[in-house]
Amino acid sequence: MRLSSLALVLFLALHGSAAAQDFGTFSMDVPEDWTASAGEGGAVAAIAPKNEAAVTISAQKLEGVSPEEGVRILARELNGSEPQETANEEYTFEFVRNGVTNRAIFRVRKERFILITISDETGKHQQTIEAMLKSLAEK
Repeated sequence: MRLSSLALVLFLALHGSAAAQDFGTFSMDVPEDWTASAGEGGAVAAIAPKNEAAVTISAQKLEGVSPEEGVRILARELNGSEPQETANEEYTFEFVRNGVTNRAIFRVRKERFILITISDETGKHQQTIEAMLKSLAEK
């Protein structure tokens, strides 16, 4: 019993705990050692320690264009790859900014879209980022 308790404590210490944070149009669990802040236009950036990785989330109204056209416009503006539909009205594409490859997820929800950009060049934070995105609750 002591060994399993110790293993749990070590696991939590290594992975840190996360706390739900409310950002207006959505909430998300952000690990304690990450910094999350809202910027202009309501975009939220969650940044790993030492700037090793980042997740940026922006929610905007989708006006006058179809989801397919909206994601193609965004991908084109970012000089990204051709968007691929991964689920019902969810698309992904990649783009390079400042020499770093970013993955973008474009989700359509009612009359708005959510754009999630992920930068994790080393792949070191992949599990943490997946947990954060899994906890993402749109309002």
